[in-house]
Amino acid sequence: MSTIGTEHSLIRTGAKTLSYENIKATTVAKREHSVFYIPAQRVMTFENGWPRRFQSYDSSFPYVVREFSEELFKYLDKAYASDSTGRLFPHPKSLRKSLKDSLAQSVYGGASLSLDKEHSRKRLVLQPSPDVSLPMATWSAGQREFTPLMLGLYRLLPSAAKGKDERIKQVIIEEPEMGLHPRAIRSFMYIVMELLYRGYSVVLSTHSPAVLEIAWALGLIGEGSDLLSSFCKLFGAAKKNPMEDMARSVLKKSIKVHYFKPDDDGKTRTVDISGMDPSGMADEADWGGLTEQSSLVGAIVAESAQPYGTKEKKGNRP
Repeated sequence: MSTIGTEHSLIRTGAKTLSYENIKATTVAKREHSVFYIPAQRVMTFENGWPRRFQSYDSSFPYVVREFSEELFKYLDKAYASDSTGRLFPHPKSLRKSLKDSLAQSVYGGASLSLDKEHSRKRLVLQPSPDVSLPMATWSAGQREFTPLMLGLYRLLPSAAKGKDERIKQVIIEEPEMGLHPRAIRSFMYIVMELLYRGYSVVLSTHSPAVLEIAWALGLIGEGSDLLSSFCKLFGAAKKNPMEDMARSVLKKSIKVHYFKPDDDGKTRTVDISGMDPSGMADEADWGGLTEQSSLVGAIVAESAQPYGTKEKKGNRP
């Protein structure tokens, strides 16, 4: 901005006027964000198994990517220095047991996520057994996408108790479903329930109907008679007692769903489809187009295919 600004330039936000001197005096050390942003490009924050520093990126990278990468670096650098075990997941002091069990099964396949203590270069490894360490380059796409997200949320979920980072009011997560199996998406949404329970406002951007299915289910469960049992089944939690406070708290929350709709004139507007009623208006019935393809395929099959078991078999062809 230095090439277009002058000593007479002013920046206005609402009724407030800022000057260059105001901005220059605001240092990183004094800055406190109220929003924690996890970008869609989170997999790019790691290089050779370790987060990159903010200043290592060039200006073409979005600010939120560089900021998130720096947050991960500071968190892991501190964990590397203070934790002698080197284990990041499952961690005894982070997340409730049922949530760790869900993630262990759906994302990590029973492997532990650890800090590599055997080599001079810092890096994360997955350990399916104590004598096997797999570097990040060998992980599945879902594991590479999900791990930065989970480590970022560790800051917001400081212990298994109901605690939170009081400076952060809102959490924004872009496309959490990338690389994840639907069961793993359910595990992620369980983390979202924990964030809501601890008092954060959560904003998700998604292309996954699996995310919206849970949002839709929560709206209906809250109107039912046995909300605790339904809530536990939704997230695969076997024990009801530890979930009761979370269920009652989350089901009181307001859930809003909007989608970006392109118009014929090339412009894009947002449409509120929070009702998610299958019998409602077209935009709402197909959840902003996310269920449109599956509905179309189902209709075509219903019209043209023979019932199962009645098709004549031809040799060994499927």
